[in-house]
Amino acid sequence: MSARAPIDEYLDRLDRELRVKRVPRRRLLAEAEDHLRSSADEMTGTVALEEAARIAVERFGAAAVVARRFAQVVASRTARRSFGWASLALGLYGAATVAFAATASPQFDDFPQGAPTALAGQVAVAVLAITAIRALRWRREPVLPEDRLHLIANGSVIASAALFSGLLLEAAVALTRPAGVLPWSETPLVLVLFAFSAVAAGTAAVVAVAAWARSSTLAAVPGGESERDPTLNADFAGLFPSLRRVGEITLSRPRLLVAVVAALAFCATAGSQWVGTDVAQHASIVLPGLVLGVGEVAAIVAGYALFGRSLGIRSRADQGVTGRRLGRG
Repeated sequence: MSARAPIDEYLDRLDRELRVKRVPRRRLLAEAEDHLRSSADEMTGTVALEEAARIAVERFGAAAVVARRFAQVVASRTARRSFGWASLALGLYGAATVAFAATASPQFDDFPQGAPTALAGQVAVAVLAITAIRALRWRREPVLPEDRLHLIANGSVIASAALFSGLLLEAAVALTRPAGVLPWSETPLVLVLFAFSAVAAGTAAVVAVAAWARSSTLAAVPGGESERDPTLNADFAGLFPSLRRVGEITLSRPRLLVAVVAALAFCATAGSQWVGTDVAQHASIVLPGLVLGVGEVAAIVAGYALFGRSLGIRSRADQGVTGRRLGRG
C-alpha cells in the first residue's frame, strides 16, 4: 500500500461528501490535499510515511464534518450577500419612487407609486426588517447557525421576489399606456434609478435562490445542529440586550402584534382617503376608504399566514403549545 493512500482515500470521501452537499469542491479539495500532505511530510522524520499520512487525516477531521462546515461557510456567505442585494434593491426602488413623486406631474402620480409598488414595498420592508435583525445579530460570526442561515435565505427570497414582481408590474403598467402619456424623456433620473433597482432586484433574486437552495440542501443532510430558540424574540434580545423586555412584550405574541399592526394600517389607509374631505358632503369617499383599509388588513393577515413560518416569527414550541390549546378547546 502506498504511504499516500490514506490521504487519497480521505480526499475521495471528502469529494463525495461535498457532492452530496452541493458546494464548490475544487478549491477545498486542493487546500485539503496541500494541508494533509504538508502535515504528513512534517512527521516523516519521526514516523513511517503511511503512519504520518494516517495521523494527518485523523487530525484533519471526519470528511462528513469538514464538508458540512465548508458547506455552511459557503451558504452563510451567499445568504449575507443575498440580504445585501435585496437591501440595495429596496433602497434604489424607494429612491426611484421618491424621485418620481417629487418631479413628475400630478397626472402621473400613480407611477411608480401605484398598487404594485405599494404592495411590493410593504412586503419587502417588513420582511427585510425581520431578516435584518437576524443578519445583524450574527454579523460578527464567520458562520451563521444553520437555523438562522435558512431563515435569512428565506427572507431574502421573499423580499427580492416581491421587489422584482413589483418592478415588472410597474413596467407593464407604464409600457401599456398610450403613447405620450408617460413623459419618459422628462424623468431621466427616475428611469435610471428604476433601471438600477430592476437590475439589483433581479440579482438579489438569483443570489437569494442560490442561498435558499444551499441552506435547504444543508438542512436536508443529517448531522446538523439546530438552535434551541431560533425565534425573532431571541435574536432581537441578542442584538439589543437593553431592549430585551420590549422584545418580549411585542415579539413573543406575534398574533397580537399582527392584529395591532393591521388595525393601525387600516386607520392610516382609510384615513388617508378621508383627511381633508368633508365626509358628510362627499359620502361617496367613505366606501373606497373602507375598501382600501380592509384590503390593507387582508394583505397583512395573508402575509403573516403565508410567510410567518418561513420567517421564523414563531418558535416551534409556540406552535406546539397553540396546537395543544386548540386540541383541548
